[in-house]
This record gives sequence, structure tokens and C-alpha cells, in this order.
Amino acid sequence: MMMIRHLVKQTRCNERAHGIRSSPDNIMTIAFFNVFCLILVIFTIPLVCGEGPFSSKKDFQNLTRIMRTVGDGYVVMSTRDLINYRDKYSNNDMAILTGFDGDEGLAVITKDQKILFTNFLNEDKAQAQTKERAWTVITSYDYTRTARKWVENNGLANQTMFYDMTSFTMDELDTLKSSDQRIKLISYWYPPDVTRLLIPVHPHPIQFTGISWQEKVEQLKAKLNLDSNNNFNFFVDRPDDVCWLMNIRARSQDRYSPVINSMLKINTTGNILYFPDEATISEDLKLHLKSAECFKNLAPNCVLIQNFRDIHRERHNERKGPTFTSRSASYYTLRAIDGTPLSSFPVEVMRSRKHPIELEGLRRAYRKESEIICQILYELETNSFMGKNITSIIDKLQELRTADSNFSGTESFPPTFAFGMDSAYSLRSSPTSYTIKKADQENFFSINTGAQYFDGTTGIARTQYLGEAAAAKQKIIYTQVLAGLIDVLNVNFPNGTMDKWIGSHLATQHLHRAGLDYRISIGHGVGSYLSFKEFPLSLDERFDSKLYPLESGQVFSVNVGVYEKSYGFGIQLSETAIVIENPNVKGSLAFEAIGRVPFEQKLILYELLDALQIRWLMDYNRKVMDSFKQKDTVSSDLLKWLDYKTAQSSETSSQPQCAFSLSSASSANLHKSSPISVLILSFVFLFSSIWNFSRRIE
Repeated sequence: MMMIRHLVKQTRCNERAHGIRSSPDNIMTIAFFNVFCLILVIFTIPLVCGEGPFSSKKDFQNLTRIMRTVGDGYVVMSTRDLINYRDKYSNNDMAILTGFDGDEGLAVITKDQKILFTNFLNEDKAQAQTKERAWTVITSYDYTRTARKWVENNGLANQTMFYDMTSFTMDELDTLKSSDQRIKLISYWYPPDVTRLLIPVHPHPIQFTGISWQEKVEQLKAKLNLDSNNNFNFFVDRPDDVCWLMNIRARSQDRYSPVINSMLKINTTGNILYFPDEATISEDLKLHLKSAECFKNLAPNCVLIQNFRDIHRERHNERKGPTFTSRSASYYTLRAIDGTPLSSFPVEVMRSRKHPIELEGLRRAYRKESEIICQILYELETNSFMGKNITSIIDKLQELRTADSNFSGTESFPPTFAFGMDSAYSLRSSPTSYTIKKADQENFFSINTGAQYFDGTTGIARTQYLGEAAAAKQKIIYTQVLAGLIDVLNVNFPNGTMDKWIGSHLATQHLHRAGLDYRISIGHGVGSYLSFKEFPLSLDERFDSKLYPLESGQVFSVNVGVYEKSYGFGIQLSETAIVIENPNVKGSLAFEAIGRVPFEQKLILYELLDALQIRWLMDYNRKVMDSFKQKDTVSSDLLKWLDYKTAQSSETSSQPQCAFSLSSASSANLHKSSPISVLILSFVFLFSSIWNFSRRIE
């Protein structure tokens, strides 16, 4: 009643201030309505936001109280693909604590500081999302090692620190903590189980996998040298690994990846698959796993389905033989199973090397997705989206994808559609309410999007110039980015080459000459109807030093770009490539690019490309046209647009050796520049020609 009286008094004060007079009944009605809304909000917030770590002020106060008494700091890490017993809350601790919902970051809280460490890709996003909560953001290539140095420099190296054991792997924790540091692994803040969204789990047909789960399990046992006569327990705990190994997929709470947090135990007698409460187990899935055959007795060719809680009940029972898992398992998992981590985990390597059926599916998926992206870019350049907002682009993408029966209904990662200045920021998309104006027809447009098809996971990034007369500087930078991308895709390497040996130098050498850099990973693995960013392969030594051999059948997304706020635009290009046996050189490997979206001809300066780069680009454009001409669904207008986008490279095909000669079109653009710019560029081209000539003499 005190609250109602206060609201009545406040209402009357407002009326006097505005010269309004209402009846007492109206005032009481307004007061009661406000109280009702307040109560509704109080009880609705937990339902909308969900219960989770630090979702209330009390939770955070409990943490700081414990820190004051027995600890000096708290550390939590955000890793999207780590398994968690209470999987609904994976990464919510980071998002609720800091406001940052990116997939790579590490938060350190001390008694007087709040620091968020992340990589350069997430830099702009982290600063924007944590600004209101006054977090300090520190970015670097290897943010885990940077966090360790920060902890040591701030006198915490030999102090007691709390670590979230559900979000750290053994490798990550070994990298982060110092030898003298006293650590406490905790996960106390998670609330009791609450009602969760149900996630249907279904078999992934062999027409897309090419091999049964029984064959995969037998191959795994062979790689581990596990004899059925010896007792052993082997736990697979990464969602991607479990779903790939058992040929299952899920409509996940993480809508970008069709996996569910799960754990698989393989031992001498049989297999047990552990699911969380929200997993919906269909009869088709039980038939796929032959679960009915395991109810009485476990057998190697069937799978018993159990709940995650059974892992903890089993822990105290006598388990025959040693228990093994991966070093990439979370500490929470290691404690739950009393396992010994293996330095080499064969499931990751097996998953990364795709079956020929999976590779053919990926090629099909990229041909479909490329046609859709080309249609969007064509309609943008022909003003079909003029006066509409970005939501219309998103709706068009969904409409075109849904027309394919193998589209799963989800994207493979958060998409970005950026006009002009927005393209100068990583992971920034123009607001969905942004209206496409006539001025945008003389601007940059960057698109980075992908989809989950049953036959493959896709992701494509392109930057287009929607006008006609781009500035010389814009063309130079775009050509340097494209040259770096081609250099990576065009490289040949011998068998036994490690993934990080490809290195970032190939991709960024042209940018470095201009004083620019691309501080984001240039390459990562790609799943087959799994995660677009597939662990553990990478082409960039700046972010991870662990090496894996390159083998035919592996798939990579290769990315090169520039994000320069001072220029007012950004450029991002990506292409997905399969590692194949080099048809021209025995005993070596090469990349096969499987995207079919042309690059922006209006921004390419062919005089800055060498003969090998031009030859690769011509071959790529030929494949684009061949792919589209084979389809009956492609309109004649789209074919004309594609012909325009790919035809200019043909003009240089008759003179491939003249890679550094100025074309008439580029000369015209240079004449529009200032005399000093022309003089500098002429000197650069002269020096390049002399250097190229001297190389030929040698």
C-alpha cells in the first residue's frame, strides 16, 4: 500500500506540473496498473533471461565475499565448444559477468580491477559490449599468454586464484597459471536444474557421412591400439567429436552449430552415450545407435543412452582398466571421470580429414551457397534493395536457402552485412533497420555469411564496390588483400607439412609493404554439417603453436582482410579450400578452392598482380562461369552480371607476362589522382619492373 500511495502522490504532482486533472478513480487505476507492471517485470526477468551464473546481485556478492576471505582473484574463460555438464549455461558466465558474448575471451577479476582479454577479431565487439560495465579490454594474438603476463606483472603470480573449471582445458590452464600460483577450481555458482528448451537429436544419414559410426569406432580403437582383450575406458567429450563419431546431429541451443553437449564412453564391453536433460531422444535415434540391444548387455556394436548425472554416479564404482580422454577436455570432465588426458587425441585428426562423400557434399553446398550470394550481390548492384533495410537482405537469403531441401534452417555463424564505415570494424554489421540509400551505390558493401546444409557447412566473405569510380587507394588495398588470399590458395607444399607452417606471412606480406596488417587468424578448419570454425586445425602460427600435419581431405577457410577506421572502409575476403594431392607434382599437396563467387573486378589492379596470381584468378573465374552455366535455375540477367564480373581478367590472359604493365583503365584513374601520387606510384611500378626483370635474368 505504501507503494500505491507513493505512485498516487507522484501522479498528482505530474498532473499539477502539466496542468492536467484526473478523477481519483483514474489515479488509483493508474497506480494499480503500475504496481501490476512492476510485479510482472520482477517475475518475468528470470524467465526471459534465464537463471545462470551471476544472474543476480546476490550471486556476484557471494563471489566477491569468498574472494575477500580466501582468494585474490577470479578467472573465467569463454570457449564455445567446451563440454559442460550443465550445458545450458556454457559461456553464460562470461556474457552475464562482462556483457561480452563472443566465443573467445578471458576475464580476470581482482579486488580492484576487471580485465577482459580477447583477440583482435573480437576487439570492437568486446569494447562496445563491456563499455557500460566499465571493463578494461586488452587484445592480442594469444590472449591466454597475455593474461598470464598481466597476472604476473600485477603481483598475482603467487596468490590464490579461482578458476572456472568448466571453461578451462588442461592445456589452457597450464598456459595461464604460473608455477607458484595457488589455484582453486570452482563451479559453485550454477543454480539447480530449471526448465530448459528441448533439443531434438537425430541420426545424420550415411548418404552424407559416407561411413557408419560402427566403422568409425573400430578405426578409433585401431589408432589407440586398444585390444578388445584388454580393459580400457576412453571418453570423447567435445560435442563436435561425439556428434561426428556417432553420426548424430541436433537442433542446438547454439543455433549456428548442429551439435549437443554430450559425452561418449568407449570400453571393452560396449559404448555409453551421455546426454543432458533437454535432449529429445527419438525412436529413429535409438534404432540408429542400436540402443535396444544394449539394455540387457553392453556390446561393441550398440550404444546405451544415459543421462549426464550417471557419469558422477559411476565415478565411485569400480571401473576396470585405465580411463583416457583428451587434453582439450575441461577440468570439470577430468574430475568427473577420473581420467588421464592423452597428448595426442585421434578423434580430432580423424574428424578433420573428411570422407570423399563429405567432400563431395561440401562442394555441392558451396555451389548452392555461391549461387545465393551472387544473387544477393547482383540485386544490390541493380538497386533491387533500394529504399529497403538490411532485414530485406536477410529475408531474401533465408528465402533462397529454404528453397533447397538440404538446408537445415540455420546459419553457420553470426552474419555481417556492412555498408561503408561499418565495414571498417570487425564483426560489425550495419543495423537491421539501416535503410539502403542512393548514396550507398558509391560505397563499399561487405557480406560475411554462411549456412548449415545437411551436405556441408558453408561460409563466404566478399567485399563489393557498388559504384563505378573507386579511388586509387581503395583499389590498391583491395588488390593487396586479394593477392595475399591467392598466394595462400595457390601454394604447393610437400607431404608432411604442418598446418602452421603455411603461416600468416603469405597472406599479409603485400599488406605489410603498405604498412597495413591483418591481425585476425588467416585460416581455420571447417566442419561437415558441424561447426564452421572446426578445432584444432589452423593456418596461423600467431594464435596457436601446436602443430598438426596437413593431409588430403582436410578443409580450411582462408581469410584475408583490412579493417582501417581511418580509411572509412574495410575489406574482407574468404575462400574455403580442400587439401588435395597435387596433380602436377608427385608427393606434394595443394589447395582446391570450392567457392564460386567472383571477386570485385572494379577494385582489381592487375598491374599489381604477378603472372601466377593472374593465372589463378583466371582459372577461378572460369570455374565460376562453368558452374553457373550448368544450372537451369540461373537467370540470363544474373549470367550477364557474372560474365561482366569475370570477363575483365580475360583481357590480360593474352599477355600473362606483362603483370606489372599499366592498363588503360588504371592509367585513367591514376591521371585523376594528384601529381605527387602519380609520381610515387610510377616510381613503385618502375622499381617492381626492374626487380621482376632481374629475377628473370637470374
